[in-house]
Amino acid sequence: MLQTQARKSESGDSAPASCVAYASRLSALISSWMDYHFARWGNFVGKRPGLVILCALVFFAICASGIPSLEEQTDNSRLWTPKDSRAQKDRNVFEIYFGGDSRRQSCIVEALDGNILSKAELLDALDVFDQLKNISVPGKLTPTIDYTYLCSSSYGDGAC
Repeated sequence: MLQTQARKSESGDSAPASCVAYASRLSALISSWMDYHFARWGNFVGKRPGLVILCALVFFAICASGIPSLEEQTDNSRLWTPKDSRAQKDRNVFEIYFGGDSRRQSCIVEALDGNILSKAELLDALDVFDQLKNISVPGKLTPTIDYTYLCSSSYGDGAC
């Protein structure tokens, strides 16, 4: 008996004969079912090609009818953040108070003589700030875009 088990494991045939027979019958059943149904479908298409093409076109038109109502979303915070998350709620509050995306710009001022806190350097930095405040460009939606238009604080009480 031990020699018989050893011979079976050496030959690689570990499945019992009943399982192989069952799998073979199942495979034949599935194959015959598919043969029968594909033959019926082929006969139907061969006898009525116009009807099949018409039905395919109608199905396509029904599926494609929703395409015009699709909306494109390009805002990364709306694409990748869950709708009811805390981050999305904070974003909505930010948009209420500050009107959408706020772009922050920085200007790094370096002292020429080594001390940025000297009166002369601070006055030079204030002159640069005044020059930046006086820049204005014509806008597409508004007559001009200037410092007070871009200031984040102007959305609240108006002081910038």
